[in-house]
Amino acid sequence: MIAVHGFYRYTDIQFEWYKSIPSERGRGGLRAFLNAEALVHPDNPWHAGKQGVELYLLTIPNGEQRLCFSSKQLEYMRYWLQAAKAIDKLEDIPLPSSEYLILESQVKSVSPVTYRTPKDLKSAMRDLSKFNKRVKTSPGGLTDQRTMFERVRAAFQTKKGVWAAIDFESFEYDHKSITEFGYSMLSWDKKGKEVREDGHWCVQENMHKLNGMYVKENRRGFKFGTSEIILDAEFRKRVHNFIYTHGLPGPLYLIVHGGAGDRVYLNLCNVPLLSIAHDLPGTTPTPRGKNAEPLKEGELPNMYTLDTQELFKALEGNHKIARGLERMCQLMRLPDVNQIGGWHNAGNDAHWTLEALIAMASGEPLDKQRELRWPDKVAPPLAPGALGPTETKTNRLAVQWGEEDEEDWDWEEDVL
Repeated sequence: MIAVHGFYRYTDIQFEWYKSIPSERGRGGLRAFLNAEALVHPDNPWHAGKQGVELYLLTIPNGEQRLCFSSKQLEYMRYWLQAAKAIDKLEDIPLPSSEYLILESQVKSVSPVTYRTPKDLKSAMRDLSKFNKRVKTSPGGLTDQRTMFERVRAAFQTKKGVWAAIDFESFEYDHKSITEFGYSMLSWDKKGKEVREDGHWCVQENMHKLNGMYVKENRRGFKFGTSEIILDAEFRKRVHNFIYTHGLPGPLYLIVHGGAGDRVYLNLCNVPLLSIAHDLPGTTPTPRGKNAEPLKEGELPNMYTLDTQELFKALEGNHKIARGLERMCQLMRLPDVNQIGGWHNAGNDAHWTLEALIAMASGEPLDKQRELRWPDKVAPPLAPGALGPTETKTNRLAVQWGEEDEEDWDWEEDVL
């Protein structure tokens, strides 16, 4: 027999499953285990010694979300109840019908989420209903960004690999003349402690090529370490080795912000990004270039590319506006962003790109995070059917900015 694992909706398990249990003892054991107080208690065998229960948010194809238990959790629960003599035999609690099983291949993303109190669980169900109403009554266009947001959150919670934000600067009159490269990295040691590193490299041959007409000149303003000025050949070699050194053991999560230019600069440093980058598990792979050579075993880094500009579209709830890095960081209210800043320096921009990624990836699930960040700027849910037959859908997910949010912003940075 082939074991098939998947997920069951929280509401089906909590309010329907027990009705199919034939024995009174089985129903009692099941309902006792699934009681909200018991689920989050440190003595619960799913998470012995830790407060809170981990469940799963599934994003279905239309963008709505479902809170679920995993089938593995329910199978373990049955065996534990038998071992604890709460039931006589496994048959006292038959597994839920496979008709209700949701396979990972049927959904767009699976994101773990922890609830620490019974109140958190109850609030989650209420909030999920509210968020799904917003999705139903909003026009399409955000599905891909919403899916990626939750996949990034799920990957970040594993605390594995290297998360590295990068940025390039070039001469404004000749974009093939790279002037700077900056990086900001996060990893974890064997004890789970965060390890951070920032760097900034400048091309010696291009130090006389100063910007200022169209792009701010700030290559000497690195705020998170000491800049290095190195020869062009060594610069390109270092950039190449930076990607491959961290990508070969992997995984390397390479983070950019609106990274079309960064991809060109990586190619100039002999890093063919379209040929080596993978998508996060569960996504459609990025097509390799037409002239890409066949893959060889052990040749390519274990690398994924992420774009904070795309992730922020999901968080802001608007797929039509691509925010500039400075604007995004200000809207997210990152600590010290206005005091330190240092924009248009590759090292500084890489630092703030990583800070934005961490803030999004380590936060609450997407819709809850939006509401927590901007509680007074999110439209209330609109009941299905509330729109008249001649009315068009409005974006109920989008953050509604006011005039006070628009002051002192450089509107030209946002691309419509």
